[in-house]
This record gives sequence, structure tokens and C-alpha cells, in this order.
Amino acid sequence: MLLLQKRPPHVTIPAPWIALARGLCEGFAAQFEREGRFVHYVDPTTGATIVGGSCAASLAPAGMALAARYFAEPRYLAAATGAAAVYDDQFVKQGITNGGPGDIYQCIDSEGCAALVDSFAVLFEETGDQRWLEGGYAPRTWRRPGPCPTISPSRPNRRWASSTR
Repeated sequence: MLLLQKRPPHVTIPAPWIALARGLCEGFAAQFEREGRFVHYVDPTTGATIVGGSCAASLAPAGMALAARYFAEPRYLAAATGAAAVYDDQFVKQGITNGGPGDIYQCIDSEGCAALVDSFAVLFEETGDQRWLEGGYAPRTWRRPGPCPTISPSRPNRRWASSTR
């Protein structure tokens, strides 16, 4: 939508698109305010968490940061930076991501990692905060020798992440 604002000049963004985008952003902001993080799956009728503890929404901080600019809504940037900080602490600093593809919760992935790099780059561009630039460089050093451990709600990544470096 930010791009459509600029080009082409004859295009008007349909009001339903804007309303839908705002509704999604409101849902992400409300979830962050309630949970302190973005989660894997939510109940679409209630917003209640069904599955949490993954990087499934690791691209959402980028979208929320850009939406904060588009809608001039500081709540969206607060949710973006807050959720990204959780991802940084729980995943990047542990050297592992999971859940990025959405349907894969139990194993290490590259998609969550790539999405976090994108989110951190956008957050750096939107805020100028050096933390996001540094966080975006960390995954370049990751490597995983040996078999892939299983991640599950009963065995969160913190318990074995130190063995993955």
C-alpha cells in the first residue's frame, strides 16, 4: 500500500483493502498487548492462542513497522519492536528458529531465520536503532552439525539451544 501511494498516480487504494489491512494490524497489536509476543496459531473468532512459541510470525514485525508508517499508528511500531525483541531474545540469541513455514513447528527451519533478517532490516530502516542491524547479522554465523532436535510445547528451544551452536 505504501508503494501504491506513490505509483502509479491513477491508482486509488480501495477502501476495503485499507480496512482489511488496518483490521489485521489491530489484531496483531491486540495480540502483542495481550500476549507480549506474536504466536503460531490463533483462534480466528476469539484471538485466543492455540499454539505459541515459534517464529511463524517472524515477518510480522516488518509488516507492522511499515503499517505504523502508513497508518501513522505508534501502537503498531510498539508491537513490531516488542515482538522483534522477543524473537531476538528467544531465537536469534539462542541461534535457532522454528515454525517459519507455519505448518512446521517441530524442527529447525531457515524460513523463520530469513524472515527475522527482513524484519530486523525494516525495523532498522524505520527506527534507526542499531540493535536491529546487529540482530540481522547474527544468523549469518549459524550452523547446525548433527541431527535436528525436536521442538514441542513441552520441550521449548531454550532447554537445548546451547547445544546447537
